[in-house]
Amino acid sequence: GSNVKAGDVLYQIDSSDAQDSIKSAQINVEKAELSYQNAQKALTNLTVVSPAAGTVTTLNVKVGDNVQNGSAIGVVRNSGTMSLKVPFNSADVNSFYIGESARVTLESTFETLSGTITKISSTEQVLTGNMLVKYVTIDVTNPGGITDSTYGTATVGDIACNGSAAFTYKSSENITAKASGTVKTIVADEGDRVAAGGAVIVLSNDDAQEAVTNAKLNLEEARNNLQSRQDALEDY
Repeated sequence: GSNVKAGDVLYQIDSSDAQDSIKSAQINVEKAELSYQNAQKALTNLTVVSPAAGTVTTLNVKVGDNVQNGSAIGVVRNSGTMSLKVPFNSADVNSFYIGESARVTLESTFETLSGTITKISSTEQVLTGNMLVKYVTIDVTNPGGITDSTYGTATVGDIACNGSAAFTYKSSENITAKASGTVKTIVADEGDRVAAGGAVIVLSNDDAQEAVTNAKLNLEEARNNLQSRQDALEDY
């Protein structure tokens, strides 16, 4: 006996089941999105990049080789800057500071290079003769001939170090693959300079490409299912 107008709601059906199904569909979409992102990341990892800027000094692979996830495929080294860690009398080191200029002398050629103090050890050590020393690290620009087998000494102002040491590279890191595959292209060969994050080799992996395609299809299906359930809710 109620009076109604066109478009008035007469009754509503319990939509709790439909709402639950929408929540479930939303969860499936989120899972599908995560799977798609992981598949894309795996595909991106087929490009093996350098962890630091420098020169590729070693490359252990060639085109056609199979590479496993986590394997070291080469070494990138920053040989443009060399470090020399030498001992000074502990009392003298107390007057040194980071950024202070120093002179470094190569033992083999007696060539003198300008350097800068980059690190001062806070720990005293005892050398032969009960001499208390602290180690000071000095960086120098490599003129081209310094390697990790080159020895040198250092002077800060008028204060000379207490012993010589071998130079070390400013950085030397392994280039590691983050995916498995076959070497398709060598972008940076031995002797080439690369930037941090620069491509070194490119791998091919059909399974990784197929995984991306399948993950994308699954995501589209999950989104369509969610949309259908949302449309169905309006009928309630």
